[in-house]
Amino acid sequence: MKISLLLVGLLAIGCTEIIDIETDDSPPTISIYGVVQQRKATVEIRRTAPYFSTDPNEAITTAAVSIFVGDEQIRLRNVQGLAGHYAAEFFDKPIDEGQTIELRAVVDGEIFTATTTMPPRVASGINDDHPYGSAWFDSFEAMGLKFHTLHLPLADAQPGTQNHYVFWYMREGDTELEAMQISNIGYTDDRMFDGLDFYDATLWSFHDVENLERFDENPDDTDMTFVRETDRLQGFISLAGRDYIDFLSHCASEQGGESPFFSGPASNIASNISGSAVGFFTALNVGKFIAYVGNENPSFTLQFEEGLTYY
Repeated sequence: MKISLLLVGLLAIGCTEIIDIETDDSPPTISIYGVVQQRKATVEIRRTAPYFSTDPNEAITTAAVSIFVGDEQIRLRNVQGLAGHYAAEFFDKPIDEGQTIELRAVVDGEIFTATTTMPPRVASGINDDHPYGSAWFDSFEAMGLKFHTLHLPLADAQPGTQNHYVFWYMREGDTELEAMQISNIGYTDDRMFDGLDFYDATLWSFHDVENLERFDENPDDTDMTFVRETDRLQGFISLAGRDYIDFLSHCASEQGGESPFFSGPASNIASNISGSAVGFFTALNVGKFIAYVGNENPSFTLQFEEGLTYY
């Protein structure tokens, strides 16, 4: 691409000069994003679009993708109807805390690798002293609008060490892949409850459906989520490494976490993929909780359902 600059001579008044600068478009790059949970793994592989292009990234459907847990190799297969997505579910043996997992992806003859470690489980702050049994909602009004805030009692998993958490939610009708889009994953740390037996972590605040009339836009075209008091939400939470938090933060600031994923220079985005690829591979020890909007006496606790599948 050619950019022309008009330089005005401040000392020689009236003198101008046209300078042509040749700028190179960024070359396409392989982007890899993978998440492994206790009993399943998903990996998305794409080729980035050029920086000045408005086209979506190209899905790679011919990659050979595997994860290795110890001596065991688990091959990931193409997800039908989701080009560029590879997945595997393994129900015979869950991945335990502290185990190392290696990703190996072969794309156009080039091998890309990454390693991660399964983190400990999130420590629930639910106990006999806690006034609530599980995740709970607090409803309030402000500036004429009604909101519902979701809280989850947590305990400090490793006192004296800063821990990082990622969390996301699903509403009825959502798929896990939709729920786990990078822009939908929230994250926080435990600096507010280091060493405490429990702390009511505030995860999300939602608009009540009554607020719809205050917005001119179609809610489907906004980033806002509207709920009603009868809605049921599934929430998911895991400890995560600081490097994964940095990756999420960089993605959100660069592209909002959406497609075109990694379009343009990705040099400022944290990556743990080997070679010329960009992206991230991480392990999440996921706990599930269920909460009903408006229910002040929830009956569900934080669960680690090792045989659970969300597809």
